Amino acid sequence: MGTAMPYRTPPPRHTEVSRPDHKVRPWLALVALLFVASVMLGVIAVLDLAGDSFIVGLAAVGSGAAAMNLLFGNVLGGVGAAPCPSCGAALHGLDCRARFEGILCRQCGQFVEGKGGRVWLTDEHAIADTPLFGAALPKRFRWPAGCVVCGEPVTQHLPIHIRKRDVAETAVNTAIGMAMASVVGFGVIADSGTVVALAVPHCGKHDDGASLALGGPTEFLILFRSYAYQRMFCRENKVSVLESPATGRSRASRRAR
Repeated sequence: MGTAMPYRTPPPRHTEVSRPDHKVRPWLALVALLFVASVMLGVIAVLDLAGDSFIVGLAAVGSGAAAMNLLFGNVLGGVGAAPCPSCGAALHGLDCRARFEGILCRQCGQFVEGKGGRVWLTDEHAIADTPLFGAALPKRFRWPAGCVVCGEPVTQHLPIHIRKRDVAETAVNTAIGMAMASVVGFGVIADSGTVVALAVPHCGKHDDGASLALGGPTEFLILFRSYAYQRMFCRENKVSVLESPATGRSRASRRAR
């Protein structure tokens, strides 16, 4: 009998980010520049009628910067699309020049990441450096058992909050106090009207497992570092999986197609 070959974990299945054809990109660039230029001229004309030359100049500079960003970042740059490695649905707004993570396929509900133009499924046990995996946040919900980062026994509940708008620090402290007082195993949003706060279960080794963001069908979403914990949270509370606004993709790219 021959010598058995050592087992090696197969590489993750991946797809490739594709960009518009090189013959098409110059035409897209021209259309983008003409569109931005027309908007810029319209804004300048309106402001010029108001007689404020400083605002006119500022608008011209800002519009020009936006045009250059659109031209070199999206049209001539490395932004493109790739099939989801799980279901094949198109994922738009991916930068093939840089590393990205936390990209959600809205068709199959899987998160993907990538680098150097390749895209692969995020490991189901992944723990991100910062809260990344999102879920819709209902008014009342149940925390899955364990620390939100590692699943170990909970020894502390730590507050997180988000401001609906710029408010005094007293409003923040009030919302945090309400959140800490409501720790009973179930999660309750403490809403002071201007600030929303939660008390999040952690073990003694972790203190940064979750954060809040604006958006989603319930007005707020909660982001977790742990992919596994995010999945449990969504299952137990029957809420939507959401992509973090921090990925930088446009709302159109994050929507289902």
